Amino acid sequence: SNIRAVYDLKGSTYKREANDQTPHINHVQIQKDGNFLKSNVKLRMKKEDRESLRIQLGKDTEFLASHNIFDYSVLLIISDETMHFKCSHCSNPGDISKETCCDLSLDHHITSCEEGTVYKFSLIDYLQEYNLYRKSESLYKKARAASTSIDLSVQEPGRYRQRLLDFVNQAFDSTCCSPTFDENQK
Repeated sequence: SNIRAVYDLKGSTYKREANDQTPHINHVQIQKDGNFLKSNVKLRMKKEDRESLRIQLGKDTEFLASHNIFDYSVLLIISDETMHFKCSHCSNPGDISKETCCDLSLDHHITSCEEGTVYKFSLIDYLQEYNLYRKSESLYKKARAASTSIDLSVQEPGRYRQRLLDFVNQAFDSTCCSPTFDENQK
């Protein structure tokens, strides 16, 4: 099994690029939103898979927003096949519980239109409540950056959700996997 790329996506590009401290999965550095955009990745999948993913991601993020949760990410893994892997910062299972470990077996995957490519999606880091501390953090960071238009990771849950959904929607290649033969046109 070969992981081609790993992305931690929040829908924000402000200070969202991998650096030397960014963890790895199976020796592949986890990239972030800025890296994703620079790499021009387009997710190529069947229309029904794309719609199924949009619906599920919409439901999951709606649930999180309704519980005032934000700052989660979509973990996207692009690989050659279904696999089991472990995150580099969980390399010592004795130090971390099974519930919080990044030991991931993503059995749910979507096969790409590109032969041999599989996408794995998972929501991660979804335990951040948007509270007074986080609201203050957002205001402080905007003031420090001298701009209220900066797209910080800290957002009100509804705005956070919509920004992430918009980002993921832009990643789809909508021309992919279109049928070349329409059965109604015989």
